[in-house]
Amino acid sequence: SANATELIWKENEDQILYASDAAASDAFGSFVSIDGNYAIVGAINGNAAYIFYKSGGTWTQQAILTGSDTGSSDEFGTCVGIKGDYTVVGAPEAGAVYIFKRSGTSWTQQQKITASDAGSNDKFGSSASISGDYAIVGAYKEDTGGTDAGAAYIFKKDTGAETWTQ
Repeated sequence: SANATELIWKENEDQILYASDAAASDAFGSFVSIDGNYAIVGAINGNAAYIFYKSGGTWTQQAILTGSDTGSSDEFGTCVGIKGDYTVVGAPEAGAVYIFKRSGTSWTQQQKITASDAGSNDKFGSSASISGDYAIVGAYKEDTGGTDAGAAYIFKKDTGAETWTQ
């Protein structure tokens, strides 16, 4: 029954995560992703994404990510993805996705990626995912196939140069 399922989930709840700098209307938790002992949480109105790390049974905030050139209206944190030492964070109002790389406990912006055929209001960065040497980014209002038909862009990491290209 639905009640039994709800009880099982509540009994297995590990922890509730909150932003260390929480503010009203940040929308923390609107987008989330997890990989092993790392989790990322987007806060689109807060223009940030938060990395959490689980150690000794407890999740703790490890980093607050912001784009190097994002503004409050860029919606940085709209989508988030994490895999291994890499994370992606979308900012569709800026038409960009930011890739961060972990080194030890530090996360550093590695690259800002944009579409090769970027158009105004394409919403590039409205969705994104990362796995291994590949990242995929959605632009649901891209117009090549017709008005707002949408597109998805695949980027590959050049392991030698540590750069991502479409």
